[in-house]
Amino acid sequence: MTRAVDIVANVIESNTIPILQNCRLQADGQKLLITATDLDLEITVQLPAAADSRFDVTIPAKSLSNFLKKATKSNYVTLAHDIDATDPKDKGRVKLDFEKVNYTVDALPSSDFPSLSTVEFSHVFSIAGQTLVDAITSVKGAISQEETRYYLNGIFMHDYEGQFVMVATDGHRLYRRVLDYARGRASNAGGDSAKKDNRHSAQAFKGQKNA
Repeated sequence: MTRAVDIVANVIESNTIPILQNCRLQADGQKLLITATDLDLEITVQLPAAADSRFDVTIPAKSLSNFLKKATKSNYVTLAHDIDATDPKDKGRVKLDFEKVNYTVDALPSSDFPSLSTVEFSHVFSIAGQTLVDAITSVKGAISQEETRYYLNGIFMHDYEGQFVMVATDGHRLYRRVLDYARGRASNAGGDSAKKDNRHSAQAFKGQKNA
């Protein structure tokens, strides 16, 4: 769970909007989904967990990360949402039980949490996580650093003759990497990923089997 929270917390930046400082913890009975967003990028990590499907709340991501780092690797974490149903203004609290020590943090309702994942994607692909990291690393050196040329501030990813092609250029040099799909559908797909997206992808997928 520590690794999962660290991954999503990377997307959170200094912001005056409280809900954007939080990560969403959502359960479905067999797994726990941990999500964070800055309204431009959303990251969700899925963990196996014995979790009540009614559990759905947001808490400060940085605080959760700090609490998890204080726990030992053998500790199991139990989370419980406590709210006063008789008080309409009560937003609740989340109690974290680390076996030997307990913490309580203020919560915000998940209904206030913005979601970017409601969009239905027409193109989906899957490749080994480390392969994606290596590919991003191999082309990102050509990404333009000029913010005024925002259309060159990322990596263009598209499908070409059944292969996944990644291209970056700053107008003077061009780096290109061709990958084979592991599975998925991506015919005629095309899109540009921003520098920030590439950085987070490289951190999240490093050493992962699939991406």
